[in-house]
Amino acid sequence: MRTRNYEKRKILTTLILLLILVESITSIFFFSIKKFTYKKLTGTIVKDNLINVIASRDARKSIYKNNQLYLNDKIINYSIEEDRGLILTKNNIKYYEVIISTKKRLNEGINETVDIILRDKKKSIIELAKKIWVGDEK
Repeated sequence: MRTRNYEKRKILTTLILLLILVESITSIFFFSIKKFTYKKLTGTIVKDNLINVIASRDARKSIYKNNQLYLNDKIINYSIEEDRGLILTKNNIKYYEVIISTKKRLNEGINETVDIILRDKKKSIIELAKKIWVGDEK
């Protein structure tokens, strides 16, 4: 039995429609789903549960937005003990000093530096992929 020309076109059109459907679903997926980005800060331990952080304006905003931070791969609740305001300006970037009080006692010694990781913003997956592809422009 021979296949006719119109039957071949029908298979081709169904494949094209299927590919368009799959492509539209994946594009909706990539544009709609959002993931958190994280900001890494460095702080100095002042007391058993106090951390002194010097942060830029954006990092300061993320400190105020959150109430949890990651320290040594553990989630720790915190509150802002004191905001000492602007302490340094360098190349039109303003740095602020913020003292954070953690709920748990820290195991590190006094005057040690620790890396603090905070949730920053929600970004779509396509923005993250674009940043990886093009690179960071800062």
